[in-house]
Order: sequence, then C-alpha cells, then structure tokens
Amino acid sequence: FEALTKLQNELISAAASIEKEMDTVTSKLQTGKSKVQELEEKVKNLEEELTRTKTENMRDHLTGLLTRKAFSDEMKRVESAYERIKTQYAVIFFDLDHFKTVNDSLGHQAGDKLLCEIAKRLRSCVRDGDVVARLNGDKFAIVLAEIDSRDNAAAVADKVILAVCQTITLENTPLTLSPSIGIALY
Repeated sequence: FEALTKLQNELISAAASIEKEMDTVTSKLQTGKSKVQELEEKVKNLEEELTRTKTENMRDHLTGLLTRKAFSDEMKRVESAYERIKTQYAVIFFDLDHFKTVNDSLGHQAGDKLLCEIAKRLRSCVRDGDVVARLNGDKFAIVLAEIDSRDNAAAVADKVILAVCQTITLENTPLTLSPSIGIALY
C-alpha cells in the first residue's frame, strides 16, 4: 500500500509539473502569437509607407505632375509600345522664359503658384492618355502617345504655347510668359 501511495504522489507531482509546464508553454505561445501579430502589423505599416513613398516619388509635390523618374518610366512604356505596334509618338520639352525673374521679383511663393497654374493649363492641353511631367524647376515635358502625324504634335505644341502665354496675375501683377519649346517625333 505504501508503494502505491508513493507512486500516486509521484504521479500527482508529475501531473502538476506537466500542468505547470503546459501553462508556461501556453503563455509563451500567447506571447509569441502577440509578437507575430505585432510584427505583422509592422510589416503592414512598412508596406503602406513604401506604397505611399513610391506614389509621392511619382508625383511632383508642388504641381501634382509626374516627376522626372516617373516620366522616364513612362517613356520606357511608350517606347516599348512604339516598338510593338509601330505607332508614332511625340515628346514636347519646354521651359518658361524668364521664370527666374518672376521668382526674384515676386518671391518663391509666387513662383510656386505660377508653376501650379502652368501645370493646370498643361493638363488641359492634352488627352487623358498623354503624359505631362515637371522635370525640374520650370522645365516640363509632354509625351503624346499614338499620334497620327507631326501635325498633331504641332497642334498640341501650339495649344501649349497659347496656354502658357495667357496672362497670369500673381501678387496683383499681371504676367505674360512665353515658353522655349522643342518637339521630338518618333
């Protein structure tokens, strides 16, 4: 009987030890699960930040136009389509004449307003599928995808010139600008 009681006590002790160990393992699993959830949340946040950063790097912070990098990516896409389906496209490059004078005389805030207005006008000159980018400062580019002839590119360039040359009033000062413009046909 003593041996049985001793064995029973050992089994009870072993069961208690196993239960304690299971509680420890359960606690560690719950801690691990919460750490995994925490890591998953961090990964999700980093992915969202990466997406936001990519988007911000694709759009000019001031004008909302594509950046130089995004323009380069779009040019690769257009060139690839040109090679595949043999369509014509044109690239219009231009900058604003005497933009520095506006910045120097009216201030950078006025210059920023001017660039935003020019961006708005440029978007109104092109079709939805065309690309408008601010390369830097007062330099812009437009990609006219799938044009029928050089006359189409010239017509858009004329629209751009007319849009840019319309009077803009900044700081109660009416300004008439002009662009220096060039067209490349492919």
